[in-house]
Amino acid sequence: MRNIFIIYIAIAFSFLLPGSIKAEDLILKTFLTEEYDEPVSFSVKMSSSNLVLSTDDNNIAWERTEDFVTWHAVSTSKKYLAPIRKAKNTLFYRLSRCGPRPSKIYIPNDYDPKKTYPLILSLHGYTGNAKMQDRFFPLKDWAEKYDFIFCTPDGRKDSFGNQGWASGDSDYLRGLIDAAIEHYSIDTKRIYSSGHSNGAIYSYKMALDHSDIITAVVAISGIGFNNWKVETDNPVSVLHIHGTLDNIVWWSGDRFRNVYPSVLEYIDLWKDNNDCDERKSIPNIDMRSQIPGKETEITRYENQNGSVVTELWKVKFAGHFPSPNRNSMERIVKWLLDRKRE
Repeated sequence: MRNIFIIYIAIAFSFLLPGSIKAEDLILKTFLTEEYDEPVSFSVKMSSSNLVLSTDDNNIAWERTEDFVTWHAVSTSKKYLAPIRKAKNTLFYRLSRCGPRPSKIYIPNDYDPKKTYPLILSLHGYTGNAKMQDRFFPLKDWAEKYDFIFCTPDGRKDSFGNQGWASGDSDYLRGLIDAAIEHYSIDTKRIYSSGHSNGAIYSYKMALDHSDIITAVVAISGIGFNNWKVETDNPVSVLHIHGTLDNIVWWSGDRFRNVYPSVLEYIDLWKDNNDCDERKSIPNIDMRSQIPGKETEITRYENQNGSVVTELWKVKFAGHFPSPNRNSMERIVKWLLDRKRE
């Protein structure tokens, strides 16, 4: 069984397609357009060469494109704009009116649906993509060693053609988590978001918007905005990693436009939100092989019973890309997996 599957997710999600399809009926539930207030059910039949979709709405016809993997909804009365894509070796389908947003889900080789697995989102920075994030923050080896599932989605393209995370993506990412829970055996008490730069910012956004499901975040070189109030219904453990020479997201904060606070100010906000009053002494570590010695200072605060942690890794002499070495990468993964919602 292949390790990497693709989930296509936007406004709605489709359902798992078994390997032995052979013209079996499947139901796809989706919000097709803004005109619908309720999910629309589709009957799907698939043979070796055809995919046939039908609804009660006779105004919709389906056309297959020349690449034989994409079907477009064509309406005689309304503009549905609902492509359905089947990627090679894909077990998921989806209908959407706003275009495909592929997301890789990595499943350990020994995946057992009778067990539950932690889930880690890994979000790339602005101008990046999922492949770049997999190189900067590689999780595959650790997913096999520690038995977890991870997802590296792609952000939306802006008017300049650069991918990133922006308004509305918090709900998209929550939907991705919900889809993963639906199709895989996920430990819902151990769901995490991690990211670099813009991806770190939106990991914080996920914590603020979805503290009912996000247990912890790892944020590298990214800080939440000043207008995002740090106040959650449930505590969310935080590991913040930041280089002191970062010249994109400044350690000292945005003093010119007052868009985001300093790293220390932001850690204080999360420390207070999480009721982490007890400071723990943690030895320095060598996080970056390129910098001699143990350049990374760790400041850790815990709540009363130690179940919630607010932690800062101050990487001296590092810029915006403080890439963790292998030992530090494993330490970050273990830090996440040790966090479990009570």
